Amino acid sequence: MAPTAFNPHLIRAKNGTFILYFRVNDMDDYPACDGTAAARVNSSGLKTYINRKDITHTDPSGEGPGANMYVAWATSMAGPWQTRKVEIQGMGSLHISNPSIALLDDERVMLAYRFNPSHGEQNGFAMADSFLGPFRSSANLTKAPGNDEDPCVCY
Repeated sequence: MAPTAFNPHLIRAKNGTFILYFRVNDMDDYPACDGTAAARVNSSGLKTYINRKDITHTDPSGEGPGANMYVAWATSMAGPWQTRKVEIQGMGSLHISNPSIALLDDERVMLAYRFNPSHGEQNGFAMADSFLGPFRSSANLTKAPGNDEDPCVCY
């Protein structure tokens, strides 16, 4: 995937499917290490398991192409991987990142995430009937507007 992908949260479903949530900031190319000594290559030439073309849409929040939260899934870590942008209904066009998920016993999915309204970083919870979403915003966990970051949900 893009070299600016971060905040991965990998979990395995009861049926064995690997589910990966992550954030992408942009699709720019950067110098990257290809695993050999001090060699540096352009990141666009690196082999990726998640195809970059699947995450190159333009985000309505005004961030660059690819910028947003995604979910990818596969039956094997080597792929093939399918990818979808994470939709959180009730959030508008806000920057969302730092995903952490729990697969509940009743098959629903709980997502903790960070979002950025105009007054700082806040943490929220959202629920979905499937790991594919769409998620529904259900709670803002922020005690006071400010700099909340990196939520984690354990189940």
